[in-house]
Amino acid sequence: RPLKENLRWRGVVQGSDTVNGDFDLDFFQAELQWQIRNSSTHGWDSALRFDARISEDDVNANQIGVNWSNQFNFAERWQARAILLTAKDLGDRKLSGVLIRTWTQLRYRLLNGSTVALEMFNSYGRTPSFGSYERQKHNIGPLYSGQFSNGLRYNVGMLFGVSHASTEIDFRFFLNKSF
Repeated sequence: RPLKENLRWRGVVQGSDTVNGDFDLDFFQAELQWQIRNSSTHGWDSALRFDARISEDDVNANQIGVNWSNQFNFAERWQARAILLTAKDLGDRKLSGVLIRTWTQLRYRLLNGSTVALEMFNSYGRTPSFGSYERQKHNIGPLYSGQFSNGLRYNVGMLFGVSHASTEIDFRFFLNKSF
């Protein structure tokens, strides 16, 4: 396959509401994903993603990162995903070391095309010393994904903290649209 068929560009913009009701831009992130294995040839999908983030808030540093994602399809409607994420801070607000995180998901596709999943997010901290389990952030919880009739996809879920440093409960809701 030509290299261009194995590449995908994506831009991510994140913002937040302020107390005044204004919208503040938190960051812009550019991503380039390169699929290095595909399930039809190798039995599973694997990709490297290169990230560059420009932070517009006054708290977070700019970042670059390399992530390794894998997806395994087994049985008819079951799927497992695993991602290793890294981030290196740049600029005035940088912290030392490389931030290491993982995300795993066990997913089941329902007959109507939507999915239910169990996800786990882990943030181990920065190299070279990660600290104890209780100082790291570990969260686990359910997710439901579906699609509206106009093609707009949604994810809704909850994460529960399983380590002391994690928030107790995070409610999550995402919308996305492919063009």
